[in-house]
Amino acid sequence: MMSASLMSCARKRAAAAPDPLSIFGSTLGLWLTHATGVSGSPVSTWADQSGKGNDATEATNQPTYTSGTGVIFDGSNDRLEVADAATLDATTTLIVGICVNPDVTTSNRVPICKSQTGSGTWSMQSNTTGMRWHAGTPGSNFGEIASALSAGVTSRIIVRYDGGLSGNSNRLRMYLNGSLQSPSYTGTIPATLTADSNSVWLGMYGNAAQFWDGVIKGAVIAIGHSTADQDITDLDTYLSTL
Repeated sequence: MMSASLMSCARKRAAAAPDPLSIFGSTLGLWLTHATGVSGSPVSTWADQSGKGNDATEATNQPTYTSGTGVIFDGSNDRLEVADAATLDATTTLIVGICVNPDVTTSNRVPICKSQTGSGTWSMQSNTTGMRWHAGTPGSNFGEIASALSAGVTSRIIVRYDGGLSGNSNRLRMYLNGSLQSPSYTGTIPATLTADSNSVWLGMYGNAAQFWDGVIKGAVIAIGHSTADQDITDLDTYLSTL
């Protein structure tokens, strides 16, 4: 029989929120958690905690860091760049998790992507109809959750891509606030993604367009992971703490 002290320790361990490194291990490619600097000041670096050194740095225009809220993007030119690295080049398996709070949900807005016009690995896009995840060249092959985001409301979006599976609904799964969705699909979600040299961008589409208007609280990317259901649940639990 387990002693009272051991039972207490077990409960404490079970109650602790998982973090991305404990969930994904060596497959974790990006874990952005906070910006350096003083609250209300421009961001200098949004530090990658994955151990891969994929920091997000200001590019031309600086979003603002607000303690306890996240990084604020103005919707007109703010963006952060994560330089291309092998640890961010997914081909067959990818997990992207992000916590956002939009100020504006009309028109096309991109919180995170690894794409630009004519060349794309993937992109996440909010528009007037919902939240899309584009696989490959934007506009051709994507899944969409209808009416996913509301202005002023924090939402957690997780995308799980596995090209080794068969059919759109298996290859691309989308989660909103911890719940598996039933997205509509356009085109065919491909079996592989292009490992191109595009940076990962936060706050805009890769050709300086579709700027995010609102807050991004954190972003996680895992490459080559097994995409187990429990790991998705754990990732959502983590995102809910941001």
